[in-house]
Order: sequence, then structure tokens, then C-alpha cells
Amino acid sequence: MEHNTSIKAAKAVLLAATLLGATAANANMYYLENNNLSQPGDLASVMLVDNGSNVDITVTAIAPNLQVAGLGFNLAGNPASISCTGLPANYSCNTGTFQYDGGGNFTDQADPPDFSTGNRYSSFSFTLLGYNEANFQTNTPEGNLFATHVYLDIIDPSTGNPLTGYAFGGSQVPQEVPVPAAVWLFGSGLFGMVAVARRKKASMVS
Repeated sequence: MEHNTSIKAAKAVLLAATLLGATAANANMYYLENNNLSQPGDLASVMLVDNGSNVDITVTAIAPNLQVAGLGFNLAGNPASISCTGLPANYSCNTGTFQYDGGGNFTDQADPPDFSTGNRYSSFSFTLLGYNEANFQTNTPEGNLFATHVYLDIIDPSTGNPLTGYAFGGSQVPQEVPVPAAVWLFGSGLFGMVAVARRKKASMVS
């Protein structure tokens, strides 16, 4: 029960942060609703911000005791190579066949050479160049859109080590992110300032 409450609270914080930084026109959030660790709830999310000719991607651990590393995905047309910018240190974007146990195979990924402590994060971002959100496809037969490595701060009694595995999914309809209220308030305030300035100018002229 405590674990579920933490996940719900973390998701609320994550969504609130997204609302402050994205618009409905180009941002969608995908939740990775499945994992191979028998853990309840969504362990991670992937936010895509479509800029037309490239996509900003943010992978975020939802549970507070979780870290994520790397991202597997499939692009239409099975390209021979892909280009990314803004990757975390040691990460690179590659094409090929990448297995995420339980989540299936993916043809593309942004990944570090290993998953030591310095290569996993509570959240990481990068930009995929030359593609847009419509180019992402689910894998077959699993039907997953994304997969990421996950590291839980829960000790596996059989090994004495933290639980490690994969979270995957994103096949559900993405949630549109509305324009944040702060943007509307800013716009209203700006409009009001312009109106006041015009009135002052009009009174000076008369």
C-alpha cells in the first residue's frame, strides 16, 4: 500500500512538472505500465516533445526509490543509423536488435556501455534528430512502444543485491498535456499591461 501511494504521489508531481513545461500541440506522456520485476504500477514514463523535424525525449523514474537507464524504441522504416544530441555522458544512439527481457526486441536504443551507478538516473533526456512522434512504432508481438532498464532500491533476498530489470509498455493512448494555467495567466497579464499602456497613451494625446 505504501509503495502504491508513493507511485501515485510521484506521478502527480511528474504530471504537474510536465504541465508547467509543455503545450498540448506537441507533448505527450507515455507510461511504462509493465515490468519483469513483479512490481505494481507504472515504474517509469517517457515524454515526447515533437518539434517537427526532431523529438525531445525524457525518460523518468516514477517510483522515488527507482533509477532508469537507457531507452529501447522502434522507428518506422528500420533505419540503418540514427542521430541524437544532448545524451547523458557515455550514452550513444544505436540501431540493431536489442532485447529487453519480458518487453521484447527493439530496433533502436539510446544506451550506455554499462549500467554502473554513474549511467543511471532518476530522469534523463536527449533529442532524436530527423524524426517526429508519428515515426515511433510498437514492437511485435509484444506491442510495447518503449522499454528502459530499471534499478529498484529493494534488496533481492536471493542475491542480496538491489532488484534490476526492465519496465516496458506505452502502448496505451498517450495523455495530451494541456497548456498550463500559468501560461494563460501570463498571457492575460500581458494583455492587461498592453491595454493599460494604450489607455495612458490615449489620455496623453487628448
